[in-house]
Amino acid sequence: MELLYYIFVSVTALVTFLASFFHFSPSALDSSTSLGNPPSSVENLYLKSFSLTNSSLYHPIVDKVVLMVVDSLRYDFLGDELLLDRTYMPYVSSLLRNDETSCITKATASPPTVTMPRIKAITTGMAPTYIDIIRNLNATHVSDDNILLRARNHGLKLAFYGDDTWLKMFPGYFQRSEGVTSFYVSDYTEVDVNVTRNVVEELKNDDWNILILHYLGLDHIGHVHGAFSDLIPEKLKEMDYVFQLIHDHLTEKRRETKKSFLMILCGDHGMKDQGGHGGASADETTVPFITVGLPCSSEEKNAITQLDIVPTLSVLMGLPIPLKSSGNLALNLLRSLSTKQLLFSLFYNNELLAQKYAKLRRLSIEDECYKDYLAAKDSYTKWSQSTGANSDALKPNSILLLAKSSKCMSSVIIASATTFDLPSMLFAIGLSVQVTVLLFFRPDLKTTSVLGILIFGFLAAATLLLLGNMFVCESRSATSLCTNSLSSFFLLLVFCVNCTLVGLGRAQFSSQKLNLRNRLLAFLSFGTCLHLVSVISSSFIEEEHQIWYYLTPSFVSLLLLCVSNSRKNLIQLIITLCIFRFFRKLNATGDKWASEVDIGDILQENRMLLSGFTFVSLFFNSLCLIWIRIKFYASKLPSILHLVLLPILATIHFTFQMIVNNLNPFFNLSDHYRDDDISFLSALVAWLYWIVSIVILAEDIIKLYVSRNQITRLETWSEVFRIMLMSWLFSIGLLQKPHNIILIPVFVFVCHIIQKTLFDLYESSELILCIIHHWLGLLFYFYQGNSNSLATIDVSAGYVGLTHFNFAHVGFQICVSLSAYPILSYILLLNYLIRTSNCTQSFLRKIRRANNVLMTIQIIHLTFFLFVITLMRYHLFIWSVFSPKLLYLSYHTSVFFVLVTVFEAIYLVLEYNV
Repeated sequence: MELLYYIFVSVTALVTFLASFFHFSPSALDSSTSLGNPPSSVENLYLKSFSLTNSSLYHPIVDKVVLMVVDSLRYDFLGDELLLDRTYMPYVSSLLRNDETSCITKATASPPTVTMPRIKAITTGMAPTYIDIIRNLNATHVSDDNILLRARNHGLKLAFYGDDTWLKMFPGYFQRSEGVTSFYVSDYTEVDVNVTRNVVEELKNDDWNILILHYLGLDHIGHVHGAFSDLIPEKLKEMDYVFQLIHDHLTEKRRETKKSFLMILCGDHGMKDQGGHGGASADETTVPFITVGLPCSSEEKNAITQLDIVPTLSVLMGLPIPLKSSGNLALNLLRSLSTKQLLFSLFYNNELLAQKYAKLRRLSIEDECYKDYLAAKDSYTKWSQSTGANSDALKPNSILLLAKSSKCMSSVIIASATTFDLPSMLFAIGLSVQVTVLLFFRPDLKTTSVLGILIFGFLAAATLLLLGNMFVCESRSATSLCTNSLSSFFLLLVFCVNCTLVGLGRAQFSSQKLNLRNRLLAFLSFGTCLHLVSVISSSFIEEEHQIWYYLTPSFVSLLLLCVSNSRKNLIQLIITLCIFRFFRKLNATGDKWASEVDIGDILQENRMLLSGFTFVSLFFNSLCLIWIRIKFYASKLPSILHLVLLPILATIHFTFQMIVNNLNPFFNLSDHYRDDDISFLSALVAWLYWIVSIVILAEDIIKLYVSRNQITRLETWSEVFRIMLMSWLFSIGLLQKPHNIILIPVFVFVCHIIQKTLFDLYESSELILCIIHHWLGLLFYFYQGNSNSLATIDVSAGYVGLTHFNFAHVGFQICVSLSAYPILSYILLLNYLIRTSNCTQSFLRKIRRANNVLMTIQIIHLTFFLFVITLMRYHLFIWSVFSPKLLYLSYHTSVFFVLVTVFEAIYLVLEYNV
């Protein structure tokens, strides 16, 4: 039971830390946002002569704005050198070459590079918090001041078509709208056709002021086929046609009505070469920002951030700049403004930034940003009071100083967007440290003085917490520990209980010794510590796979030296090393070498080759399933039904891969069938796969039930564990990319070789087996193409067997795909332990020791990384490298806790029955 308590405390610590690290305090909407003009606080600017109510200084420059967002449109999709070398978007390219009112600017999207936070950035001007990546799965109403709210309050009419995330974030804002589901990535045709159909109808109306379009097809192609798919150019040409359609219409209307317009084409974020996004690589964060309709400049030095879009558009539309905007004005897009308008707009935005900056810093003459602000204000004052040639001479300096001041304050405001609840973070680390100590030094609850130690330890811990809490709450009232809530009391109580348990464990310290009885265990301990220390470095986190690519083959090489007298073991281990070398090139991952061509890329480019590779992989997978049936089953012989259904299952699986990945080199499905038809057919085949899998498992379950009185209890549970193994293999098989299917049988093969070799060396080697299985699970996790970047999550796995988006179903299947090999390694370990046990009591001891070892490794890793990320909370790469690693580690730890809880419950049931 104590292991379940440790899991409970660890989960409590983890949840507390995550809530404190991704600290979010929702801000109420400022009352001034309801005003028709910019907020009254800006009416009282330093120079009274320039009031915002003066229409000659601040008024709309454009009558209509079209914002066309193409999801995952990264900058190099349009080509370098202003599209001169690409024809993917010929019409846009011709405008950029020949039209002086067209220009392209590099825009930077800060991580997390997922849709909802990026929409929030380009509408509010606020830097999204990292917790918004969770909200991306279920977008909610934006309560912060934003440009759409300002436009609506000024009587402008808005229309929207595209990603329904906008409608969830801005409900009731649009006069006309229609959303499309953003998460069903298998659809990349109809999802855009529906938007374009509405665009054609909307252009017949002339009552709108702002038209927003959000196309999803390009993003969906990337998730399923990658950034270099042949479908990418075709999709870009489709987007080019839509842009031309709208531009031709607006140009004609301008000639008839003399009304100006501004068209914007941009991406919300980019994508990696593999097609995913969410991280901080240049491909994910650099997007094009194309404007057509107003004089502008495309110079390289004019690069902007997405936060700059809000104040710039506000000025062009004559709208109040949202109060919480932290962006700068993009000067290259404001060339249609007069000198007075430009300088006033710069001054206006500078004053808004200064108001926010004053709340973050204590203003003094030593503050560089404050000095820049005073210099900019003084220069603006002198310019406003000058006339003639003197005014023209002061203009460049005023623009320069205002831009410099805004940039300085903006950078500080953005950096201060996230706050940390440090006391709660440290408290969570303390809880995790307590669990780590308790795992090493178990409390002896049979001690005669247990009551006295409990009382003393509890009172000592309570006194310590009381003093610490008084100090913290006096100095930092922001921490959640200072609230009088039930949760705060619960956390403090758990801390006190743990202190007493640690006190009980100290009596056993002298009798517990770390036993490094051989070279293998010493190397495994060293490797585990090496991996632990590596998380201090952001580069090692990005390239974590390299650590496992080095450590695991090194262990096998060391094992090779230990079995030099066994020819069979030597050959098997050499084959294992060759397999490791091959799989290193199967999927390029990490950051530095992720763009290199790998075996998966080569196979994807040749449908014939990929089709053959998939067939061979499924053949070996079927052999693996039959081998498991023979090796693990009590009767040692597979049934006729198994021998018939397993090849049928492989055939169904191959058919599914042929449909989904279009593997038939002689027949292109997309040329003859609509996407909806292909999606329906693939879902039908997937469900047929699940049905056949269930039939195979059902036969085993029925046979086990019938023979339950004819076999021992140990054999019964051995069958239960084998059925669990088969169930998991069936589950993960269909979710793999076609070139990754081979990983499944090879993983089972490698685990068996290492298990057998270790058994030949040491009959009792559970500790070594536990650690190496943990390593192997992580090694194949990275072989699968995963990394510590959110961009490498295989979203397409969530849509297997679906024709429509279902949040729970998609989320579950993505989690299964992500956890495939760590869970498989754990199940294989337990299957080995029960097969090498001679009685139920022996198995119970082994499973308990295995859970303790794996639990200790996981908790130490978690505790150490929580400590590291607390120290690194102001690191340059805290959001791009350390935070994604924290999310991954939290996820894998949670999955492991669920596994241990399930098998600990099985342990308790078995122990009770014995």
